Amino acid sequence: MNTEVPTVQVIADVTVSLDGYIAGRNDGPDNGLGDGGSVLHEWMWKGSDPEGASLVRTAMERVGAVGMGNRTFRNIDNPKGWRAPDGSTFRTPVFVVRHAATPPVTKGETPFTFVTAGIEAAVAGARRASAGKAVSLMGGTVIRQALAAGLLDELCVHVVSVLLGGGVALFSVRSGGPIRLERLRSSDTHGATHLWYRVVRKEEHT
Repeated sequence: MNTEVPTVQVIADVTVSLDGYIAGRNDGPDNGLGDGGSVLHEWMWKGSDPEGASLVRTAMERVGAVGMGNRTFRNIDNPKGWRAPDGSTFRTPVFVVRHAATPPVTKGETPFTFVTAGIEAAVAGARRASAGKAVSLMGGTVIRQALAAGLLDELCVHVVSVLLGGGVALFSVRSGGPIRLERLRSSDTHGATHLWYRVVRKEEHT
């Protein structure tokens, strides 16, 4: 069996409030974005911003597999599969980092594989399943773990002009020194400011 992991980009493409939250308080299966958190994704799905909609389409076409944490999986889990607010189904393979061993399952058109060996194993599996496209990571914990492990190549942050005042933070206090980012580009649409960064590897530091 060929166990070689192909070289594909690992990215995080995430929407965040101005005070740093990717979901509001009290997130859960029936409240996936937390209290007030739905405002974060209005720029994607409301249809009133053609430029924003174009960014979403381009980002989705780029992705061949997804990695997420158990909290994110819990919030998007649905018998009909992972579905967008507009009702469309995500068909890309999803690798879920969790502690409890669980057999793979397909819900609707979304195949889920559960990984107990940590972020490195999840990313490796997603790379193999990505058909050469990028692996996209979802959830604050998984993104932070990938950054700390040197696995993340690119970070795209969509900043929405709202202060949630609490909830699920994208970043938190961590050890190990600063992680440097190189800005690739930026743009503004009606609903958000979009920032793309390359993650600078430690060996590149001078």
